[in-house]
Amino acid sequence: MPNFACPGPVWMTTDFSPCAQYLYFHIYVPLFCLMVSATVVFTFHPVLALIKTRRGGQVALEGDDELMAGESENLVRLRTNDPSSMDFAPESQLNTGNDDDAFFAGVENLNEDPEFNDLVHLSPHGARARQTVERGCLSMLLVVHFVVLAVSLVRSGSESKSQLVLQSLTSLALWSYCVFLASFRDVQLHKGVSVASAGHLAAIYVLEFVCTVIQFRSLWFTSYSKLVSTSVVFDMILLLVLSIVALQSPLGALPPYTMVPKGLKVDVEIPASIYAHLTYGWVFPLMWLGYRKPLIASDMWDVSNFRCSNVVNEHGHARENESVMRWLFRSFSGDMTLATIWTVFAAVMTFTPTLLLKLILQYIENPAGTPAHIAWMYVVLMFVCSAINSVATLQSFHLFNKMSVKMRALLICTVYGKALRRKHVAVADESATESKEKSANETEAGGDGPEVNMGSVINLMSSDAISIADAIGFLQNVIRAILLVTLSLSLLYSTLGSSAFAGTLTMIAILPINGWIAKDFSERQVILMERQDERITKINEMMQSIKVIKFFAWEPMFKKRIMGVRAQELAVLTQQYIRWALGSFVFGGLPYMVTFVSFGAYTVLAKRELTASVAFSSLALFNLMRAPMDTFPEALSRILDLRVSLIRIQRFVNETSTDKYRQLNQTRGPESPYIGFENTTVTWGDDASSKMFRLPNLNIDFAVGELTVIIGPTGCGKTSLLMALLGEMTVLEGNVFLPGVATSHKHRVDPATGLSETVAYCAQQAWLLNDSIRENILFGQPYEQKRYEACVRACALARDLEILESGDQTIVGERGIALSGGQKQRISIARALYSPSRHILMDDPLSAVDSHSASWIYKKCITGPLMEGRTCLLVTHNVALTVTGAHSIVAMKDGLVKFHGSPEDAFNQGFLGDDDLLKSSLSSRNQSRSVSRVQSSASMHGVTEPTTMARARVTDEVEISRDVLEAEDVEEHRIRSDILPVARTEAVEVGDVKFAHYLRYLRAMGKSLYFLSLSVVFLSYEGSVLFQAWWIREWTGAQPDTEVQARASAHGVGYYLGFYGLISLSSMVLVVMRDGVVFWGSLTASVRIFNNLLGHVTGAKMRFFDTTPVGRIMNRFSRDISLIDQDMALELSVFSSLFVSLVAVVGLIGFIVPMFLVPGVFIFALFFGINELYLRPSRELKRIEAVTRSPIFQYFGETLAGLSTIRAYAHERRFMVSIMSVVDSNTRPYFLNWVCNRWMNVRVEFVSGFVASLIGGFLLMNLDTVDAGLAGLCLTYAISFTEKVYELISVYTLNELNMNSVERIEEYVALEQEDIDSGVEPPSEWPERGEIVVENLSLRYAPELPLVISGVSFKVEPGWKVGVVGRTGAGKSTIASAFFRFMEFDSGRIVIDGVDISTLELKDVRQALTIIPQDPTLFTGSLRSNLDPFEEYSDAKIFESLRRVHLIDRADEGAASSENPDANINVFYNLDSSISEGGLNLSQGQRQLVCLARSLLKSPKVIMLDEATASIDYDTDALLQQTIRQELAHTTILTIAHRLRSIIDYDAILVLDAGTVKEYDKPHVLLQRPDSIFRAMCEKSGELATLEELAVQAYAR
Repeated sequence: MPNFACPGPVWMTTDFSPCAQYLYFHIYVPLFCLMVSATVVFTFHPVLALIKTRRGGQVALEGDDELMAGESENLVRLRTNDPSSMDFAPESQLNTGNDDDAFFAGVENLNEDPEFNDLVHLSPHGARARQTVERGCLSMLLVVHFVVLAVSLVRSGSESKSQLVLQSLTSLALWSYCVFLASFRDVQLHKGVSVASAGHLAAIYVLEFVCTVIQFRSLWFTSYSKLVSTSVVFDMILLLVLSIVALQSPLGALPPYTMVPKGLKVDVEIPASIYAHLTYGWVFPLMWLGYRKPLIASDMWDVSNFRCSNVVNEHGHARENESVMRWLFRSFSGDMTLATIWTVFAAVMTFTPTLLLKLILQYIENPAGTPAHIAWMYVVLMFVCSAINSVATLQSFHLFNKMSVKMRALLICTVYGKALRRKHVAVADESATESKEKSANETEAGGDGPEVNMGSVINLMSSDAISIADAIGFLQNVIRAILLVTLSLSLLYSTLGSSAFAGTLTMIAILPINGWIAKDFSERQVILMERQDERITKINEMMQSIKVIKFFAWEPMFKKRIMGVRAQELAVLTQQYIRWALGSFVFGGLPYMVTFVSFGAYTVLAKRELTASVAFSSLALFNLMRAPMDTFPEALSRILDLRVSLIRIQRFVNETSTDKYRQLNQTRGPESPYIGFENTTVTWGDDASSKMFRLPNLNIDFAVGELTVIIGPTGCGKTSLLMALLGEMTVLEGNVFLPGVATSHKHRVDPATGLSETVAYCAQQAWLLNDSIRENILFGQPYEQKRYEACVRACALARDLEILESGDQTIVGERGIALSGGQKQRISIARALYSPSRHILMDDPLSAVDSHSASWIYKKCITGPLMEGRTCLLVTHNVALTVTGAHSIVAMKDGLVKFHGSPEDAFNQGFLGDDDLLKSSLSSRNQSRSVSRVQSSASMHGVTEPTTMARARVTDEVEISRDVLEAEDVEEHRIRSDILPVARTEAVEVGDVKFAHYLRYLRAMGKSLYFLSLSVVFLSYEGSVLFQAWWIREWTGAQPDTEVQARASAHGVGYYLGFYGLISLSSMVLVVMRDGVVFWGSLTASVRIFNNLLGHVTGAKMRFFDTTPVGRIMNRFSRDISLIDQDMALELSVFSSLFVSLVAVVGLIGFIVPMFLVPGVFIFALFFGINELYLRPSRELKRIEAVTRSPIFQYFGETLAGLSTIRAYAHERRFMVSIMSVVDSNTRPYFLNWVCNRWMNVRVEFVSGFVASLIGGFLLMNLDTVDAGLAGLCLTYAISFTEKVYELISVYTLNELNMNSVERIEEYVALEQEDIDSGVEPPSEWPERGEIVVENLSLRYAPELPLVISGVSFKVEPGWKVGVVGRTGAGKSTIASAFFRFMEFDSGRIVIDGVDISTLELKDVRQALTIIPQDPTLFTGSLRSNLDPFEEYSDAKIFESLRRVHLIDRADEGAASSENPDANINVFYNLDSSISEGGLNLSQGQRQLVCLARSLLKSPKVIMLDEATASIDYDTDALLQQTIRQELAHTTILTIAHRLRSIIDYDAILVLDAGTVKEYDKPHVLLQRPDSIFRAMCEKSGELATLEELAVQAYAR
């Protein structure tokens, strides 16, 4: 039988045996390379297609201008401008139902869409030259081995002949295969499929070169024939050239063209060479640029492999009821396998320096037993093996980090996609109520808004997705730790024999303790995340409602609530820290215990002598175990975080998705309406058992192409009717019909009309993106100037845009915060009008605009030419205005449709009331309709379409009118433009992190005594570790000192072992003390920094919130605070420990080998240079990453707030694409920062490996002065020096980057604060009468801005009711906010009851006055907590307040008194009824009434109403005005109103225009003046006669 292994030893003292060189290096290695490579190529690549492509000559080389055959179709498509070919999904998918894939369908085409990408030609530099050299060298290798084969065949000597023949045949087979692979190096088959031959060839060349070098070395020690010697020399030279060529070649085949996102540079990783990939040299240009100047976002290039679209295409997305963990494992199994292979290889290579250490020590102990050149070879191999280990380790890290980056992007997109399709239910937080029973959310819910806890969803993105991604990076540490411990124990067995089993048993005995710690840590982590969710939710709710909170001076109450949750969070964090310290005691002390037990068994039980080579090689192995075991607690905690976060994301993914797409895709019957309901019952609950608000027995057929007006009292279900039509409610029975349901906004447009069978929706509370006015109107549609301008004019926006400095490019701010309510609503209407949708749903949009603007919009927009041929469902309370053009009326009450028919029938049956204006409107209805709408039946077949010419004519008919509405003074609009933010970007620091930030954090940790304690603990621990190694040296007795040897003989093994155990126990205790002191300082700093941030943000001036997106603020309170809580102090602790340890190591080495200190200076300079070259760009990349993270928060918040609008417009997929773009912007600096870190690591480890070899060389040069004990001590720490330097630089850099969070928080701590406490206290009963005097008041929003209020003066007598009117932007709300001192007075003053409010403490002013703002704001909790947040009033007073605003009839009447058990119940009889976030389980009108009731509870002397009843029906508004007149007769009231009828009987009317007072007198007096602005407003409202009559009656009183 043939021998497949060499019979003798492989190593023969000075060289490998001839058998080993022949059989292993020249037969087995080439055959192994050949088989593995061929298996991979022929298994994973389509070889037949490869050969076919090769025959066709499709090779992409430098200079090729022709497109590849496989890519031609794809690239032609990229060049086309036909938008129809760029749809995100096939037409068959546009109108499909609730399949999760619909939200991600067509994402693969995003990388090819010319709307987003540029086509760039790739030119692989030097490809032809490399190809020529490679083919030439391979040809020469074939010739050489063919000659060797020919010569060996004619040679005598059977044994050598057969060996040479077999060796030559093997080599010929290998190099022939390489020629085959090299011919396909630059071939791309078709899209996404290339032959990655470069990596195979590089591995073969380098491995064969190593084998040839080994044989070349043997030529100096073994006699070979001239033929063999010559062939070896030729092989080595040719393989060296081939290795260089291969390492300088790109890793894969390059396509001739690639798509790059617009504005970005080509991904330089694509053409990077293999060497650049191994050493990360491809990122050096960015690092050099960042070293010379601060980096900005535009300096970065595309990272194509990590684009969200590519990641989603590659790995898919999580589906409902699918295991997220299983999906991630399945998606990344290939990447995980490759990364694990590198990890295993790196773990094996980690032990080579330790094994070489043992061999060097054996040589020092016995120089005669080993040749000197072999010892020097060991020294050189220490560097070579260290370099290989560095490359392998960093490749392992890099692959895990790549998975981490991909997973991070993928999970953010998954969470966002789920949020887009999540069921829209305005549920309340049941935990906020005292009762644990399910509350009956009986009131109407709907409109836009975060139907669920917004903070929790944001936390899933900001914490959980990142925790999972980070844990993947730490997974490498876990795998590496397990491998290192296992291999260390195996090598310990070879060193210590059976004594190593004692150490193994010790580890096994401790495993149950580890399991308990891990389990308990995981359970606490779940609680910690829940507390974090709750904190972020409460802070988010506070930031969203900060204006109302400041109006009422509620900051202390909300801070107290947040601090209560924060205290619970820190309590759990403290428990986590205790478990962490316990874990450090167990894991960190494990190597000490194993060492102690193993040495004890070796010396006491086995009775063997502990020599230096045995002791220090074992100690080096124990140190290898110590490093992973030190990081194991953190890695384990990250893995447990991963588990917790996966469970939380899994729970979110499994939540019920919207049923909208199924509901609205039902098959129509012959009698089914085109738009409407068929025997339908809908509810906000999940099923029929729910007590939430419902609309029963709906049978409505809305007229297509006509205007239908939906009316009814507040809370009757009007908004719910629109929500049910949009598919946002649960259908209990029947069918809902609405065309155009989809997830993509790209629909087929009828060329004859310019309309598509889709829906546009205008919500009651206008929802805007933080973008320009134009982009909010276009909303993803292409810009058509003529149509756009027509829409702007029809919505009364033309003059606003003309006077704004940036026109329609003005940024509206987050939630449109810088605009008035009327401006926001008019933009929302313009968006619906501009859209190509044939069917438009409007939820009371006229309530937010003044009366003459409402008249203009109704005439020019709702019934104007742009609405011709379109269906319009209009919810409104302004019946008198809207009835004129209505085709039909739907009247509702208590969730029931009471009437559906013509306006005349509705009036005759009493559903419209008996108002005289209504009668006149109905009588002239036919003449007053501005556009004759297209007649149609309810059936879709009855719809007739206008022609293209008609459509063009419609657009032309809308012209600028020079009437009162459009002829306002320009200065009025300039006032409003001054406070509009203009694309304000987040501030970014540049350069080094200031030392002041470090100092502030350290001061937050503690004072001098704390740092003294910390220093003592650190120095004691590092001293104990160093003393352990020194004690081992003493134990071995290797020092040639007779006195030492005498002591060794005087003391037995028990002495040394016992003392070693005492030192080890001290080290373990000191570890716990060190961590305890650090954690105490960390908690102290967390408390102080968070309190400081919260206090300064809540105390900031209102202008900060007007110009700063909430997402930026939440970024500080979520990610930055989380990092300070859990990472900051720990990383500073690690840095301090490493620094002290490294100083000790350098000192020890310098003491033993003084000559090292000379090159050590240059080595230190080299380390410093590498660190500086890395730190500067890395710091800026971290800052950019932090800044680009804020838009993700903002986008999540905006999406959750406008979910109904997004889904109504079918823009889900467009928003999905947008979030991908935002995430990509954040991924680029995040990934490139990691690559820069890898660049630094590989070079630091190369230098550190050289240091270890250098020290080894110095030791060999000083054998006369250094014994084996000192050499072992020195080399042991020299090997650890490599890791310590790398970790020190990494942790130092990480601390620099982490300090960005402190830096960003300090930015907000430095915010300009409101002057809360300065001033005098007012009289205890102030204000007593309510007299108001405004004297020459002038205001500006900032010192550098012009005046917005100029010289305003007026006086309000005690108990007067004053109406404040004026066009949008006149300064009405600004005057109201001046009473609460939101702005400093430029001049003038406000005096209330004789007291100048500027002299009082700010909190006293705000607590004494009351305002009901335009946007009603409620908070998560119960009805009681919203009405009486400070628990100051009895139930009787609260019910009386609810009765005053007509939310209830009698305080003693309960919800259960309803005769019909299925009827909707009035929740306002139960003060414990739940209120959801933002009060979204109530209608807009109900929220306004609750806010009014809350204010009336205070029984204030001065009340300001800012459009507080805009969303309330006219009847309820009339009752409220009667209540105000009768029950608040002695209260001074200032009312900003658009409904002139509400204020016509007031004591005075204040008319504002352009920030100045134009008129101020009694209503009747103003109406008598022909030139009065107020009279003109009354005329425009169409109610002049009625208003004059009411004014006369009030004047007579």
